[in-house]
Amino acid sequence: MQLNCVINKYNQDHLDKTVKFIVTHFPQINHFVWNNLDPLMMNQNTLTLSTLPDFEEAGKSLTRAMVFLESK
Repeated sequence: MQLNCVINKYNQDHLDKTVKFIVTHFPQINHFVWNNLDPLMMNQNTLTLSTLPDFEEAGKSLTRAMVFLESK
């Protein structure tokens, strides 16, 4: 099974913790897919731009998640 996750402002700093939780509680999930929000596809007149992640912060958390997954 796989899990798809959109990286956004609200989860950017704990992607690794989410992965650890999923691996512990749902071992049948063995494939993780992360997607980013695309600001070019978003309506510039809405508040959705406020959900865009800080890509530097998300990168740190995503790196920790990948290190964890590679160890499993």
